[in-house]
Amino acid sequence: MVSEPSQHPKLYVRGRLVLPASLRKRIGLQEGDRLVISVELDQSLRLVSLKRND
Repeated sequence: MVSEPSQHPKLYVRGRLVLPASLRKRIGLQEGDRLVISVELDQSLRLVSLKRND
């Protein structure tokens, strides 16, 4: 897996996490898209879009 330079999302009031626009554009996320966040064994977070690639 190849990663890019770190992005630094910020956690806001009531637990809202804002993903940088450049990251959203790169992976094709749009307002209202549903996501799944899971905690990995090493305590890192994994974010997966529920969008289907038809």
